[in-house]
Amino acid sequence: MIDLDRCKKIFIDYTEKFDKNNFIINRKIGHTMEVMYLSGKIAEELKLSEEEKDLATLIGLLHDIGRFKQAQNTNSCKDSESSDHASIGVHILFEENMIREFIPDTRKYDNIIRNAVGEHSRFSINENLTDTEMKFAKIIRDADKLDIYRLLSEGAFFDMAKSSGFSDNTHFTSEVLEAFYNNKQLPRNKLKTTLDYFLNTIAFVYDINYNISFKILKEKRYLEPILDIGTEINNQEKNEIEKIKKHINKCVEEKLV
Repeated sequence: MIDLDRCKKIFIDYTEKFDKNNFIINRKIGHTMEVMYLSGKIAEELKLSEEEKDLATLIGLLHDIGRFKQAQNTNSCKDSESSDHASIGVHILFEENMIREFIPDTRKYDNIIRNAVGEHSRFSINENLTDTEMKFAKIIRDADKLDIYRLLSEGAFFDMAKSSGFSDNTHFTSEVLEAFYNNKQLPRNKLKTTLDYFLNTIAFVYDINYNISFKILKEKRYLEPILDIGTEINNQEKNEIEKIKKHINKCVEEKLV
């Protein structure tokens, strides 16, 4: 059995080791709590068992545990400046054995958690996962993206773009535009400008897996304020941004049919 209240307390106690005056630390605690909730909600809507719902919720709690050491050491969320945060999280949980603090009585969830945490921020999921591992990896990826959309919709876009290394606001790169209209994301190393980052973030939609996740995205109306950010970045690209809005809204509506 997974005692979620106990696990949440262990997590909060762990974050007390880090500087709460650091904006990144505080934002990641809030993000974690939201992803924890969303993971459980997605699992519930998928009609998973109570045990599986609790496991999905725990994975939501643990998915970004590597971010805190990363932020402490680099004062950023740039995986390029350290080991990527998913790998740091796997190391903390399974090499430093912190996972036993959360679930001391059984190891039967270990591979599922290891793969879900390790895969949650990858460009694409490892196709060699088992069906069960794949299911939980997809749940956490959806929950994580939904809450990233929340953060962006509440005004975090420019801070997140800057912390990710984007400052050129002049244009879209043709390669990124082409990928977007072909319903594809590109790896971050292909992005050149803030508008590329904006577009590729909207393109998270192409990697959302479950119908319930699209329903949450639409109900929360996260995309609307994010799409409006485009003209704030560069008003001269307004016509292109209107095309982008129509394209992504059409994609979302098609997923909800």
